[in-house]
Amino acid sequence: MFVFMFIAVLVGCSVAEQLCPPASWRAEEVSGALFLPKVDHEYQPKREQDHALIYYDADQQKSALIANYSGATGKGDIKIIYDHPAKKEYTIDLVKNTCTSKSLTDPFKKWCIPDDATFLYDAKIGFSADGSDTVTTKIYYVESVYSGHKIGHLIAITSDLYVPVQSSVFGRDGDLYLDINLTGNIVSPIPASDADIFTPPESCSSSYFPEEELEVLKVGALRRLFQ
Repeated sequence: MFVFMFIAVLVGCSVAEQLCPPASWRAEEVSGALFLPKVDHEYQPKREQDHALIYYDADQQKSALIANYSGATGKGDIKIIYDHPAKKEYTIDLVKNTCTSKSLTDPFKKWCIPDDATFLYDAKIGFSADGSDTVTTKIYYVESVYSGHKIGHLIAITSDLYVPVQSSVFGRDGDLYLDINLTGNIVSPIPASDADIFTPPESCSSSYFPEEELEVLKVGALRRLFQ
């Protein structure tokens, strides 16, 4: 968790309209996290990274991800399904071909820029000299509290569909970490070929999957996106 410095004039600005992405979409995401926990009175730098397909359906109140991850907590290929109407969270290990489930108590939350977010500026993301491959975005800053810890969140959403395409999540008040997420290949609605993305295996058990093994995915931006 590295100290992340951001210099800007934060002018108070409430969001005039609710900025939410389409009800149904799929996207590809690459993320990396750097953090510096203190273990036995010594700081020990760690790193996590993942490559994932993420799915979001507000009408069904379901979301999912298929990810390859590696880092301090291990590595693997997994699929996670959040089924809020059924109050179930499923975790499928795609290498071991096993599935576990547990109760999902959190209510479904629409992914939207909150009303207390601060609009910073409009920006174009991309490296094309003629602008043909750039994406026009709006940049917002949001602060939130998760498990008693203050989190800073810089996020870029597309100016047309309001889908998140880039974000930086970092600790405040002494929490040393930085989580960066890049999103692309956005398709809306979710393609018909992925119609069964929210269907868990019939053999899925109800045993508990160790939470610490998925910390990089569940505490990072993906968890804030889905819950």
